[in-house]
Amino acid sequence: TEGGRFYGPWWQNIQSWLRAAIVINEQPTIECDYSNMHPTILYVSKGLRPPSDSYGGIIKLENTDNPLRPDGRSVVKRAFNAMLNAKAELKRPPQGLGLSAFGIKWRDLSQRIIEKHAPIADAFYTGQGLRLQHEDSLIAEQVMLHFAVDDIPVLPVHDSFIVASQHREQMV
Repeated sequence: TEGGRFYGPWWQNIQSWLRAAIVINEQPTIECDYSNMHPTILYVSKGLRPPSDSYGGIIKLENTDNPLRPDGRSVVKRAFNAMLNAKAELKRPPQGLGLSAFGIKWRDLSQRIIEKHAPIADAFYTGQGLRLQHEDSLIAEQVMLHFAVDDIPVLPVHDSFIVASQHREQMV
């Protein structure tokens, strides 16, 4: 009922630009990303349509010419997931989040995430992250079993899949 993601294969631990060079049966591959998985599961479970980007628009990007600044979307995604995994309200940001680069305090970021996701706000600070990981692992398993019926290899990468590009249409 908790956890269960498919972890460990070598292709999960390399940079995404290197994964783009993977070939399957001498065919080029594509990586299909389903990046709003946990928010999507939460919205759909309530019969609601999820936002197209659950993590965008929460941190205002000013002075974006700093190449050392962390990516705002990935910071929000990490914060969102920390809020789902925590069993009680976090008084401090997760370690290494890098909020100072954006001029925002943890309390403000947490509040913005809750406001943007008001329909699912009851999920934050309830420790549901592992349950959601289990649900997305069941979805990943179904995707891989779907392709296995036709002997089509699919490589899972957390919330994305690598497949020979000729099978792109089946992944959408």
